[in-house]
Amino acid sequence: MSAVRRDPQFVHLRVHSEYSINDSIVRIDSLIAAAVRDGQPAVALTDTSNLFGWIKFYKAARAKGVKPICARNSPQFSSIARNSSSSVS
Repeated sequence: MSAVRRDPQFVHLRVHSEYSINDSIVRIDSLIAAAVRDGQPAVALTDTSNLFGWIKFYKAARAKGVKPICARNSPQFSSIARNSSSSVS
């Protein structure tokens, strides 16, 4: 395992990967490599509306000694927006 600094200055808590198709082109291996290079003890993966990258992310992070934080970014829509008469049919 790679050594991780014990005095972190920053941890990414909101990162979209290649699995958030419209939001990011960040590849998981590159994300973990950057976290290791920057001495981050942890990094989060918060893809939009899916969990497809979690296993790859978890395994890659653990293999490099980085704590994986798995989360999901889900858009919230109000009932007013869903029932709006201005929506296209």
